[in-house]
Amino acid sequence: NTTSDRAQVLIEAGANVNLQDRDGFTAAMIAVKYQNVAVLKLLVAAKADLLLATSERGSNALLLAANYSE
Repeated sequence: NTTSDRAQVLIEAGANVNLQDRDGFTAAMIAVKYQNVAVLKLLVAAKADLLLATSERGSNALLLAANYSE
């Protein structure tokens, strides 16, 4: 199974796509960090909030994507 397959199963099971870890990072932020476009597309389709910010740095998935773009 690929990461996107596992993400799809979790989304279909009702996982909270906006859940933040203890540092405030969301699945969308992690997908951006690892440049996993397939997972990011699944999260967007599931209505993930790309503007949800970390509490510590105020960063969000869109800002991270802008920083990782070449």
